[in-house]
Amino acid sequence: MERTYIFNEKQYRLKVVYIGYILLAILCFSVFMVIFSYSILWLFTTLLSVYGAANTFLLQSNPREVIVSDEKITFRSYGQRSYSTEKLKFFRVRVSTAGYQVFIRVRDSDGNKGRFWVNFALFSDKEDLIEEFNYLERRVHPDSIRFSGRPDVGTHRPAGQASGEEDH
Repeated sequence: MERTYIFNEKQYRLKVVYIGYILLAILCFSVFMVIFSYSILWLFTTLLSVYGAANTFLLQSNPREVIVSDEKITFRSYGQRSYSTEKLKFFRVRVSTAGYQVFIRVRDSDGNKGRFWVNFALFSDKEDLIEEFNYLERRVHPDSIRFSGRPDVGTHRPAGQASGEEDH
């Protein structure tokens, strides 16, 4: 069973794409200022904007879609990064309740690794998406302290249908 979770398109443009473009503009301006003003503050601004723009456009750390199936998990943004669920060696989810975001670090036995910021509050079927992440983390790390005292969390995949799934 494959399930697709999609970031709200308008919010994705506002919170990810436009911010990435703003960071690129700040990068250009700060490089100009580093060259002509010799200020260490502008060097710091350059480094921050490089980091932010790289996360958005190169590292694809803010996925537009998360696709979960029995065989793999895929994060899509400006490209696609997939990980076989059977080969996962590391899958950690850090939940930030204040911003309704999760920070996910992934590594598989083939040496592929990634890190992703998923603003689950703006995804379709956000509760199911969190259940999917909990299920994968418990499957990879069954003795995690995050699940101690919470025997029901992450024991099964969600049962409902997500966006993009067809009736058969």
